Amino acid sequence: MAETTAERLTRLLALVAYLGEHRGAPVADVAARFGTTEAQVLADVNLLWVTGTPRVLPRRPHRLLRGRARSR
Repeated sequence: MAETTAERLTRLLALVAYLGEHRGAPVADVAARFGTTEAQVLADVNLLWVTGTPRVLPRRPHRLLRGRARSR
């Protein structure tokens, strides 16, 4: 079943709080914490970065995460 807008928004807001508390968390750990894929975590971080979340995300959002996941 496809994710609803409410579910995605809930995950995005939780992700902001989580990454604020766990800077440098490995992508794989964040994905496991949120029950999603590494590619989705990176897509979420990119979305948050371009929406201008104030003072939580750095200029380079991938600095919040360790490791890289390939987008497919």
